Amino acid sequence: MIQYQRRGEDFLLVANTLHGVQRLAIGDLGKYDAVTEEGGNDAQIPVQRVPDLKGAVRMDNYDTNHALILFDQKYRFDLRVVLLP
Repeated sequence: MIQYQRRGEDFLLVANTLHGVQRLAIGDLGKYDAVTEEGGNDAQIPVQRVPDLKGAVRMDNYDTNHALILFDQKYRFDLRVVLLP
């Protein structure tokens, strides 16, 4: 998970095996109701899937516009610097 800013908005970029890579707008997180139970209603948080980053297993900020991402490409790993979405 990495945090970054794009055009004055705050985002989280999250990678996991179930949903792939997702971008969450976090500027208004304080206005949403708390998710207080496992499987609770998190649908109120706007999420954008990022299919171009399929296979990402590790991420870190590289600079203000790029991330350093390790991709699992079946029989090899690929380390790339990519433009943040």
